[in-house]
Amino acid sequence: MPHSTEETNNNPMAIKPAELAIPIIDLEPMRSGKSEDVHTTGQQVYEAFRDVGFAYIKNHGLPQDLLDEAFEWVYIPQP
Repeated sequence: MPHSTEETNNNPMAIKPAELAIPIIDLEPMRSGKSEDVHTTGQQVYEAFRDVGFAYIKNHGLPQDLLDEAFEWVYIPQP
């Protein structure tokens, strides 16, 4: 594992901080009905799940009570 910035910059396999970021995707543009907006947003969703495996989706239109219920179903063991 690289120990310096120089080693990281010279190593094409090194993970850069930007690659660790969770993509944030705004679905609001899809509501415009314009095919270009729908395509662009769809491309963002595709790339996020292809490259990272998950994303933060905002302006999705789901009611908060439904989201709260979904999180109640999730069990995350604590160390």
